[in-house]
Amino acid sequence: MIIIGYPGIGKSSYVRSKGGLRTIDLESSCFIKNEGWATSYSAVAVDLSKQGFDVFVSSHDEVRQALLKSGYRSVFAVYPSLAMKRQWLKRLEVRYHKTLLEKDLRSLERAKSYYEADIGDLKKDASKLRGSFEIRKDYDLGKVLDQFAYMAL
Repeated sequence: MIIIGYPGIGKSSYVRSKGGLRTIDLESSCFIKNEGWATSYSAVAVDLSKQGFDVFVSSHDEVRQALLKSGYRSVFAVYPSLAMKRQWLKRLEVRYHKTLLEKDLRSLERAKSYYEADIGDLKKDASKLRGSFEIRKDYDLGKVLDQFAYMAL
């Protein structure tokens, strides 16, 4: 299955905790953002998923649209609620100060400027996917993935 994950949902942490067993965080920052990048990125995700991996992908609009166009059925989304904006920005800020990675700074800056629009778009597109989970409080990503796996059967 493929899981579209908003920044900060725990994609990388989950993969690290599982030791990479059948789960991949397909880091979009490793792809050159030229025309068509999202189609290539999504094709890699679909191919890995068909091989039996659970694949976390970015929540970029282009990626969501490419996955929807692909027709691949086992696509899910995980994203925070609009009400969690302040808490989520703090989460992304703490993450950036911990890692000092450019990609984490870009995620934080994007969320500061576009949180409402991004969550609204994710929520709208989630209705076209196999399933979704809107984060409203503390959650266990493993249990969410277990629900998705059941839905994917």
